[in-house]
Amino acid sequence: MDPTAEYLLRRRRGLLFLVLPIVVVMFVASWLARDDPQWRAAVDWARAQERRWSQDGCPVVSAPLLPGDAREEFAEALRLARSWPSDLRQELSDHADAEPFALSTEQVTAAADAVAALRRAAHHTENFAIGSRRVGPDCKPLDDLLEFRDVFRALRGTAGNRAAVEPRAAFAVLLDGLVAAADLATAGIGIERLLGGLMLQEVATAIDDPLLRAAEPIDLEHLDTVLSRILACWPPEGDWIERELAHTILFLEEAETVRAEDIGVRSYWQTWVAGFSPRGYARLAAQAQLQQWQRVEPSLRLPGTSHADRITMLSGLAASFGRQQAGSLAHVDLVATLDIHTKALTALQLLRGAVQFHQGRTIDVPDPFGAGPVQVVTDGARANLQSVQPDLRRLCERRR
Repeated sequence: MDPTAEYLLRRRRGLLFLVLPIVVVMFVASWLARDDPQWRAAVDWARAQERRWSQDGCPVVSAPLLPGDAREEFAEALRLARSWPSDLRQELSDHADAEPFALSTEQVTAAADAVAALRRAAHHTENFAIGSRRVGPDCKPLDDLLEFRDVFRALRGTAGNRAAVEPRAAFAVLLDGLVAAADLATAGIGIERLLGGLMLQEVATAIDDPLLRAAEPIDLEHLDTVLSRILACWPPEGDWIERELAHTILFLEEAETVRAEDIGVRSYWQTWVAGFSPRGYARLAAQAQLQQWQRVEPSLRLPGTSHADRITMLSGLAASFGRQQAGSLAHVDLVATLDIHTKALTALQLLRGAVQFHQGRTIDVPDPFGAGPVQVVTDGARANLQSVQPDLRRLCERRR
């Protein structure tokens, strides 16, 4: 045989012996992943969670009750906000904190349609269209959450504009904003829930003491009812983690294709343990993350667990998730998500305590950052409500 032909034949055989085991490994890994009992158990868990979450959201607490779902109004508010003038956008960006502020009359007019859509969302009887999904590849999150955040800020600025002349009208605007933010925090998709928590804290803070002093007794009673209902449907610690896990598992189970970039993997070589299958690799990571979450969850949600202990647990969980290097949870600051959740809850409790003060009742609300109630220092007609978190407090003064 010609030496060159013999050399090429040996090279081809060597290449065959190199490639064939890889192909076999990929096939076997894919076949095992398809019927892996642990993966099937993870999928069953995710589908059970999806069914449990199907009715989540803040109930309608004010007339009128509107048919349809709130998310249609959210999308409409977002669409309208895209045509806002630049001066309004700049004004809203200058008020990124939770302190009350007022838009000019011209800016209120420019934002009016989007704010009205957001307010209508608080009155719809459904949070989602019937049959639509909140996790998995078929769920449809809002297009632009940064833009949507500005709609909530426009609502706060609208209330600030009305507060001096029409305090009851300003009160009603913020009440609708509170329910809309609670809808997003309790029934949103993915990171929408975290934005809902941030907006809930901002709107609760915007219902400040001058508004509470000017409120009629019936308005205070209604606000107390709203707060009670929001707190009753408030998700437990780690809720966002649980939903991200369910979303990842159902995405990997149902999506037609899974690319390395879909799961946060920078190189296909990283997926060699699953036969170079991004889906198989991500499934192994999701199974491990679910097992780690289920070990931590009971202690995280145990009544009496301190905020410091929850931070310690989530820090350890984040380190474990990071080692898997797949899925959104491997790249997220879990302690920051807990901070958003707890600050929003604390803002609600402080507002509830302020309502109790203005109703002449004993202030008795828990401090989500502490192990007991919010600290209360009274001085005649004044009261200072303070969380152990230094930047979370309320100063109250009764109407003279």
